[in-house]
Order: sequence, then structure tokens, then C-alpha cells
Amino acid sequence: MYRALSLIIIILATLLSACAPEVRPDFTTRGAAPASFSDLLMHPSDFKGGTFVLGGTIIRNEPTVQGSLLEAVYVPLSDEGRLQKETGEVQGRFLALYPREKGTLDSERFREGSDITIMGIFKEIQPGRVNGTEYFFPFFEIREIHLWEETGKIPSWYAPYPFSDPYLGPSLLRDPSWKERPTPSWR
Repeated sequence: MYRALSLIIIILATLLSACAPEVRPDFTTRGAAPASFSDLLMHPSDFKGGTFVLGGTIIRNEPTVQGSLLEAVYVPLSDEGRLQKETGEVQGRFLALYPREKGTLDSERFREGSDITIMGIFKEIQPGRVNGTEYFFPFFEIREIHLWEETGKIPSWYAPYPFSDPYLGPSLLRDPSWKERPTPSWR
């Protein structure tokens, strides 16, 4: 009886943890995402000292005397705190400093192209350059950061199992690029 009950509890705990959001719930609720980057740039004094949760893709990770300085392209977040890259909406870039007191952000893990979600305090607008053009960056001090691990994307030509339709044979035959694929190991 106890063995069956403990097995049920373990299964339920596993299933419930699989449904948990990847970013802690308090991480996304403690901050407020800016209405738009243009509002932040036009009226920085209205937002100064505010806590924001931002998503982005790292362009640069530079060690400085103050800590690790990230330059990232802003990407809107979903309600769960995930980046919504499919919207294609680019509102600008931002700078975020991870203070030296908290440690450093390893440039191999936090490298160009990595996706991040940060909770940070808006400090100021800092002038800089992007491709030789003057640019004004919203500057944040990072309180917490979440690095989204890269997931290996499954190519679209893979079916969930070798025969998706018993009358048409392997799903590879219906895809015009089937000649480019390696031979499956079961053949």
C-alpha cells in the first residue's frame, strides 16, 4: 500500500515539475517590462530607478572594472518569461551590467547569440556607437539573470516515427530534400 502511494507521489511530482515555468514566477512579476523602448528613450526620467524584466539576445559580453557588461537586442517576453522571437519585433538594443560583487558572466556561456532574460534596475541612457552610428542605449544594472540553454532543433523533415502513413511509406519519400539525408540506421 505504502509502496504504491509513494510511487503515485513520485509520478505526480515529476509531472507537476515538468509543467513549471522555466523562469521563477517571482522573477517575472517583480519587474515590469517597458511599454516600448521608444518610451524609455524619450522619457528616461520617468523610468529611472524602476525594475524591469527584459528578454534579449546577446551581441557582446565585455568584462569591465565594474563587472560584466552585456549588449543585447531587446526581444519581447511571453507571460511565462520566454523570449518571443517569432514576432520578429526589434525595438532596439540595451546595455546591462552584472556587478563584479555578484561575480562575472563567463564569456563562453554568455556568448554572442545566447538568449537571456534579466531583471534589472534602469539607471540611465548611455551614448554609444552601433556600426559607426551614434546610438543611445538604455542601461540596466542586473539583479538576476537567466540564460536560456540552446536546444537542438529537430529538422522539419524528421517525422515522429519512421512511417507516418502506412500507405505512403517512410515520410522521407514525400520530402523533396530526402536525397540530402543520411540513411537511417534501421536499414
